[in-house]
Amino acid sequence: MRRDKGNRARSVQPEQIALFGARLLGGTRVDALEIRKLEAYIRRLFGNARLRVVPRPKKDDSAEVYIGEEFIGVLFVDDEDEERSYNFQMAILGADLE
Repeated sequence: MRRDKGNRARSVQPEQIALFGARLLGGTRVDALEIRKLEAYIRRLFGNARLRVVPRPKKDDSAEVYIGEEFIGVLFVDDEDEERSYNFQMAILGADLE
């Protein structure tokens, strides 16, 4: 689910995911299957089936990562040197540690 300006949840359609991937990789068409593979990988890696990868509305070089409805970080695609890789960035606020 994505959030609109009123912070209401809305669904992301597969064609939006495919468009996200196409922009990310310099015009190379990426289907929803690759996004699902990324999501499946991070779910296995962190042992949490509630993790979700969601395209960002105004950025075409990254996706948001959620646990349920809580935003936890950003997943960046790096297609430099003809070898695709992914970087996950998560900020931890001091207040969250208390």
